[in-house]
Amino acid sequence: MTIEEFHADLTQELHARSGAKANFSRSVFVEYMCGLLEDQGVVSGCTQTDYKFTPRGYAVDAWSMEDEFGHLFLMLADYRDSTEIENLTNTEITTGFNRLSRFVQTGANRSFAESLDESMPVAELAWLLADSDKKIERLTLVLLTNARVSTRVESLPTEKVAGLPTTYEIWDLGRLHRLESSGREREDIEVDLTSIAEGGVRCLPAFADAKRMQSYLLVLPGSVLAGLYQQYGERLFEQNVRTFLQFRGKVNKGIRNTIVNEPQMFFSYNNGISATAEEVVTTKDGDRILRIRNLQIVNGGQTTASIFTAGRREGADLDGIHVQVKLSVVEGERVNEVVPRISEYSNTQTRSARPTSSPITRSTCASRSSPAGCGLPRPMAACARPTGSTSGRAGSTSTSRPGCPCPTGRSSSCRIPGPRCSRRRTSRSSSFPSRSSRTWSAWERRRRLRAGRAIRASCP
Repeated sequence: MTIEEFHADLTQELHARSGAKANFSRSVFVEYMCGLLEDQGVVSGCTQTDYKFTPRGYAVDAWSMEDEFGHLFLMLADYRDSTEIENLTNTEITTGFNRLSRFVQTGANRSFAESLDESMPVAELAWLLADSDKKIERLTLVLLTNARVSTRVESLPTEKVAGLPTTYEIWDLGRLHRLESSGREREDIEVDLTSIAEGGVRCLPAFADAKRMQSYLLVLPGSVLAGLYQQYGERLFEQNVRTFLQFRGKVNKGIRNTIVNEPQMFFSYNNGISATAEEVVTTKDGDRILRIRNLQIVNGGQTTASIFTAGRREGADLDGIHVQVKLSVVEGERVNEVVPRISEYSNTQTRSARPTSSPITRSTCASRSSPAGCGLPRPMAACARPTGSTSGRAGSTSTSRPGCPCPTGRSSSCRIPGPRCSRRRTSRSSSFPSRSSRTWSAWERRRRLRAGRAIRASCP
């Protein structure tokens, strides 16, 4: 579909929704674009205001407040009711952003909110700006238009507004057409690591043949990971099978406590994150990553969100946090096949169905007295009872299994792994071996193999 055909279809759809009234088409266009931004994951929900005050030169058509990030989005529409594609010039872009900027500066004055009628849709936004009290930490001003940005426009503004870090975005006809033509549900996520570290981020290639799937190991500062989460939000986790539960689980609280109280131990305690990308650009030597396209965190959503929240709410120093990253490059045509598998396998905690191979849990780790720690089987030790006859009669025969010092079988205090070998047992499960040395050795080998598999599957 050409951009001309796309423009014609869009115009026809907007006219059908608005009843062919030009003054209403603009409002319908704002509604259409707000729905698109929600679908793209840019905002979680929009409130339409359609407010304009011409004498003072400020206006706003819609807004969205992302409370988790302290991020306020303000949107202004530049709608063209024309059958031909028009260009959006640099002057018109500056005028549109200036109107939004003046609205923010005006809204910071409490008298502006007090002058508005409570029934006006813009009143809620005005009171949010007046009573922000550090709730707003970042601004994004968005210009919505069905025109096409002129090729003469080289850059967008970068100035702060009301002392807040501000991002400027334009959603024009060309951007809408590229999104429609790509066949994707979302826009690509482009991460430029050269803006984070000069020359890119150091990495360790973890593949031998470039024709096969490429993987890299790298370490990112916590501040960088938090910045990516703040910028892209939930878009980073579209392929993740789990969601962040805001510190409701023990794992999230543990991550937070380590970040705040023991940041120097975070790298040792945390398993890091698993991520995928459709394309990775490296230096010629392959030891630094410059850019990543379509980054997806498929395992480590809790780690990412916990780092961001600890930095924002607790004021934690994230520069002292380092996170290990396993990055796999998955080609576009294999994304839907491979990425869900990586996500599923990374997030699955394997638990053996065999009763003799119990998974290692937190209580298991706590019960181990050895400082070497979790999941390591204790060495076989002799139980407290001495060898000898229990009947007190000379010549009595011990019926204990090989290696067990208990004369009448395993006592309750015996710490040797395995079934009791009491002579008084009248019936024995078929899973218990006989007292034959050869049979017992085979059973013991199988038991140790099962225990080893359980340890490897359960340990982080």
